[in-house]
Amino acid sequence: LRLSFEGQLRGFQRFSLKRPPVEFRNELVFGGGPSFRQAWAFRTAKTFKEKPAFLASIVTVTGADRFRLLRGSEVLAEGPVGPGSGRREAPPGKAAPDRVELLAGDRALWTLRGIRVPDAPGAKVFLAGRQLFLTLLDGPGAAMEQGRWYGFEAEWQLKP
Repeated sequence: LRLSFEGQLRGFQRFSLKRPPVEFRNELVFGGGPSFRQAWAFRTAKTFKEKPAFLASIVTVTGADRFRLLRGSEVLAEGPVGPGSGRREAPPGKAAPDRVELLAGDRALWTLRGIRVPDAPGAKVFLAGRQLFLTLLDGPGAAMEQGRWYGFEAEWQLKP
């Protein structure tokens, strides 16, 4: 099963559009097993630089009490999941993780693996409280080039 979605991001009000326009596409591919692949991307209709912006895919984490961010076999960050646990991410200068594990005790609930983030300064993977963020833009120096798709990919591995 393949599901594909395309559209334009909206502002905080029901009918407000982002200026400059930011388009998105999202594709989910389901097979017969306990996993699915996702590819998503963003592009802008007009180049902008040095702007304050935050653009992320956000997943609320339920059932897990711990997490690990990994790159290969190296643990970049780990700790508890939940309120008051703050923002946890790879140390400065390290590449984004290619795997996120969410655990309940010693049992893996689900794993996000094969993570690919675009080559962009704001592209990060981090956990804050009970939310997992995969960001494209994060902070005051945000920038996007007109017409370029900034793509992400990952496989969601679910554990029964």
